[in-house]
Amino acid sequence: MSAVTTYGSPSGRTIHLTVAQECLLQKHDVWPKDNQGREYCKISHGLHEGKPTFSDDAALLAWCGVKNAAG
Repeated sequence: MSAVTTYGSPSGRTIHLTVAQECLLQKHDVWPKDNQGREYCKISHGLHEGKPTFSDDAALLAWCGVKNAAG
């Protein structure tokens, strides 16, 4: 378990990100989108104990469209 924040998209989907993952996404100037292309833009549950949606930073970045990124 880690400390995660749960973000929701307008379509009702959610994603769980750690603070480190949020920083990584900001470093690469990207933010995750759901399968309808809508950003996870609303915090639906503030920082809490949970499991991040992606345990691998490279997979998270690839999902966000970042290619050949070195964390």
